[in-house]
Amino acid sequence: MTSTARAAPRMSIIVVNYRTARITCDCLAAVRREVAAGSYELIVVDNASGDDSVARIRAAHPDIHLITAERNGGFGAGNNLGVAAAVAPNLILLNSDAILGGDTPNRMVDFLEAHPDVACVGPRIDLPDGTRQPKVCGNRPSPWRATMQSFGLSRLSRLWHGFDGIDAEGVAERVTRVGWISGVCMAMRTADYRAVGGFDTAFFMYCEDIDLCMRLERSCGRVVHVDDWPVMHLGGASSTTVDKRVRNAIWQQRNLLTIIGREYGGAGSAAARIGMLPGLCVRLGLGIARFGRDGNYLLHSAWARLLDSLGLWRGFGR
Repeated sequence: MTSTARAAPRMSIIVVNYRTARITCDCLAAVRREVAAGSYELIVVDNASGDDSVARIRAAHPDIHLITAERNGGFGAGNNLGVAAAVAPNLILLNSDAILGGDTPNRMVDFLEAHPDVACVGPRIDLPDGTRQPKVCGNRPSPWRATMQSFGLSRLSRLWHGFDGIDAEGVAERVTRVGWISGVCMAMRTADYRAVGGFDTAFFMYCEDIDLCMRLERSCGRVVHVDDWPVMHLGGASSTTVDKRVRNAIWQQRNLLTIIGREYGGAGSAAARIGMLPGLCVRLGLGIARFGRDGNYLLHSAWARLLDSLGLWRGFGR
């Protein structure tokens, strides 16, 4: 290598865009501002936005590697396209509505290099008001944990781990071994991602991060959450209306039940459905009590999820 040769990047940062060009450009600007120059390659996948996203991103960041998908196959499929083009030994998967406040990617890669038994690591995720975002890591899904979460008993998990739900109710240590971390920002080795086949594209949106983490833990090493190196998550950039939020809640429920079915078989999936029903009824009652104030989403999502768990929901295609 000559003295003028450019060193290979230690990580590939993958960002998937779908009709959020302005926010994606802000995300990319933060990467360039905060991450050490030369340590990364930046790959953006446009998931067939069908608007002016590609032109706007190219105009703002003309030297990035921009991939245009032929169709929108979902978040996981978009990341798989990006990883297929990656050349670095480590991956940073970053949501388009996530804003770095420091050199979080290099800190996560440092952690992976210092802990060869760790396959995947995620940082602290903050909301724009500075508070910590909930539900950014958690436990491996099971029928019991789905029941505890539906009932709301998972909020008592700090008193007894038997109440643990799928989402963790906060983390007590700086470094915590978990069953999954949020796809808002996650780091792993490129070889490990490829070894387990990347994201399962059967999950169009939601829970693909849980499924990936479970497969990485099974085959490659521990999954950990580090309560440090905060990333700000704007959240909800692609879904803002009540109807879209209800749709997303159903997708999430279906995907969780799919994961549980894969792990525990049809009986386990059925047990989870039955266990969730009383909790959904409680949520439905709360939504009725609050309707007209702040219960519109709670009412509609609980009703839709209840019907869907019984196989009766026809609000959108199954």
